[in-house]
Amino acid sequence: MDALQAGMEFDATSTMQASMSPSDFYMFSHMQLHLDGSIFNSKQEVINEFDLFLDSRKPQFFAEGFEKLPKRWQTTVDLNGDCYPQYLCSFRMYLSF
Repeated sequence: MDALQAGMEFDATSTMQASMSPSDFYMFSHMQLHLDGSIFNSKQEVINEFDLFLDSRKPQFFAEGFEKLPKRWQTTVDLNGDCYPQYLCSFRMYLSF
């Protein structure tokens, strides 16, 4: 089912921070918790851990993220495209390669 079939509409003209969109915050905040404190020594380790993170999520996790999109988009519009500025620098990953 695509987004239009789900009753969602996308406004390509809306103002949005280029680095993060409202749809990113749901998954990335959970991924941050999953990865917190991890140190990766190779690109492959990062890929493997990301795959593990995705595989560990149930379909309901993604459904909840989609359900939260309209409110997140409205907040972005209300903030004139600022996209939750307090979270822009919160996602960190420790790499040693």
